[in-house]
Amino acid sequence: MGREDRKKKTSEVLLQFRALGYLAACALIVIAAWNLWSRSVRSTIVIEAGPKGGFFDEAATLLKNELRRYDIGSVIVNRNETLKIIEDVNDSKSPVQVGFMAQDTGNQKYPGVTAAGTIALEPLWIFYSASRDVKNVQDLKGMRLIVEPPGAGGRVMAERILGEYGIDSQNTTFLPTLLSKMHETIRMGSGDASLFLGPPTNKIARELALDPNLHILSLSQAHALAANLGFVRAVALPEGGFDYLRNVPSKDVELVAIPVTMIVKRNLRRADVMIITQFIKSHFQGATLVSQPGELVNIHDPSIAVNVHAESFLKNGLPYIYRALPFSVAALIDQVGLYLGFLLVAYSFYRLLEFPGPKLIREEIQLQWYLHKLKKLHERIALTHNIEAQDRALIEKVHTLLNKEAVRMRKISQMLADIEAKMS
Repeated sequence: MGREDRKKKTSEVLLQFRALGYLAACALIVIAAWNLWSRSVRSTIVIEAGPKGGFFDEAATLLKNELRRYDIGSVIVNRNETLKIIEDVNDSKSPVQVGFMAQDTGNQKYPGVTAAGTIALEPLWIFYSASRDVKNVQDLKGMRLIVEPPGAGGRVMAERILGEYGIDSQNTTFLPTLLSKMHETIRMGSGDASLFLGPPTNKIARELALDPNLHILSLSQAHALAANLGFVRAVALPEGGFDYLRNVPSKDVELVAIPVTMIVKRNLRRADVMIITQFIKSHFQGATLVSQPGELVNIHDPSIAVNVHAESFLKNGLPYIYRALPFSVAALIDQVGLYLGFLLVAYSFYRLLEFPGPKLIREEIQLQWYLHKLKKLHERIALTHNIEAQDRALIEKVHTLLNKEAVRMRKISQMLADIEAKMS
């Protein structure tokens, strides 16, 4: 084999290795991008709940288990001041991404917060000692009332309802107590009645309801309270709702309840919102002791914008790709689809403005790149007077590009000639 043949063979081998190198580089880039995306999808979601043992905490635990099914990590942060949860979700610097709201927001605005869905109606429970003669709210005046700590939604709700009847801390004793300690506190006789928020499924509400030494106070004016306050609803707990055999309660109980909304950061990933909304629909849209099947779907707080992804899911169901593919793959396709849609819109505007097309831009870049390589080749040949096989391939590519450029220039010259002819 001659010297020229060996050089040619070596060049061909080098080209093959170079091609394999490019393929390997592309594969590494794809793998790195996939790993980065997977970590992004599976990044830890911070859920802020209320005190341990309360409904917010129970719902957060259920959500955590649901997210785990999709390889999404999550942590639960408990906070006694439940009224502050919405502020943490709204704060762009806060790591909290998901929380719960059961309060009157008034005129306050939370632009960084969106509603994923209503998950419950929480009645204001008023349990009183069977040894006390209590027929209505007014009878609680002057008693020792076990209430949630300051900053808790149940505390604010209790003070609001009691205030409608002229009861406050000036004429009545308020005993701040954690939810988990309420049953023990009233059972030991440290208070005459307890007031707190919680759905009928809540363990604490059920324990107190089944205690034979306690009674539930029925609000005969529940509908009037709901109409005047606006942010609460009148609900009825049916006779025997907690226990058929013992008939607890012994008659229908009228209560006022506030909707509980699961809230998420406005910029929470679409894929995560889809899973959270599916969780809400599957766990909380059935009938309860104080709500009808599907009733909660239609309850929205007008002060908080509904999350667009959650709204789409509730109307149209889970997109097919999430039902047919693994979550990570579906999330990737979904996200890429959003970017592709943006690119298509951008490209449409680009073409509308009659900017050069991608083909022309590619050819121009190609020409500049090969000219750059040609200059280097010229400098090397001036020193070595040696042309290799790959150099000839480069020369051929440059010739091809120059021929295309010559055709384009002839077209431009013809157009100029035509214009000048018409002008004369």
